[in-house]
Parts: sequence; C-alpha cells; structure tokens
Amino acid sequence: MELNRRENNQLLCMDLGVSYASTIPGCACQGDPAPETELPEYTVLRIQIDRVSAIFSLQILIQ
Repeated sequence: MELNRRENNQLLCMDLGVSYASTIPGCACQGDPAPETELPEYTVLRIQIDRVSAIFSLQILIQ
C-alpha cells in the first residue's frame, strides 16, 4: 500500500506499507507439538530512485 510519495525532476521517493506472512517452522519430527505456524507481519519500506543516474535504494523504516 502506498503511504507517501514525493518526487521532483531528480528523485522519486515512496513509502510503502507491506503486509506478509512469516513462518516459524517446527522440527519436522514425527509427533512434533509445534507445527509450522504463519504469523501476520507488517513493515514500512522506503524506495528511492534517482531519475538521472537510475540508482535505486531500499530502506526498512519499521521492522
């Protein structure tokens, strides 16, 4: 989800909210009491693209 966008002739900067699921695996043993579990996660990423040099950077703002 796009949270914020700033741009000018040289730079494009976007803050994105990203939802995903992480996994905590069990030991995969027979009778494992802790099977794989998916956990909902959320982070905010900042993407910057220099329009002149095409240099791309990615930064994690919230972990």
